Amino acid sequence: MKKINIISSTLFFFLFIYLQKCNSHNIKRDEDEPTRFVIVAYDEDKGIRRRYRVTFNYSTYLFNENKRLSNIIDVQNALICNEDDIDNNEEEIKTLLLWHPGNSFSENIYFLNAFPIWYNEHKKKNEIFCLKTESVGWEKNAMELICDDKNSTIPCPDLISLGTTQLQLYILTP
Repeated sequence: MKKINIISSTLFFFLFIYLQKCNSHNIKRDEDEPTRFVIVAYDEDKGIRRRYRVTFNYSTYLFNENKRLSNIIDVQNALICNEDDIDNNEEEIKTLLLWHPGNSFSENIYFLNAFPIWYNEHKKKNEIFCLKTESVGWEKNAMELICDDKNSTIPCPDLISLGTTQLQLYILTP
């Protein structure tokens, strides 16, 4: 059941983003929507490599620093939060974990660019959160055992981005 929930959540996330982009000419931007976000880049050992303060452009639906971010090397994982939320305690803010099959930071950018739109929708409901993306590679993304209530050492991502070849394995694997 958890597999179906993860797939549905992931599909909903991307559908929501694409609908927002397609209907952007009809959406009036609220001037209170935040434009400043912080991306924390982590190396393979989960050590912080660097913090990037970025500005989200609601006309292009990309960060102004997108090109610079796509050239980052030796980083696979990232955390993105609104600038006001980045230094809150973990107990004060929910962090969603997204796994994807990529193995470089540039493959995180698609998810990071989608975050501000999703964040704004949830903020209207007083739900504030950050998003952590992990580039886990193709095999772990499709085959790793996840979400075991009896074993807390097993990871439990909130969202998993699956490619078409992984979807078949993910559904058919017991």
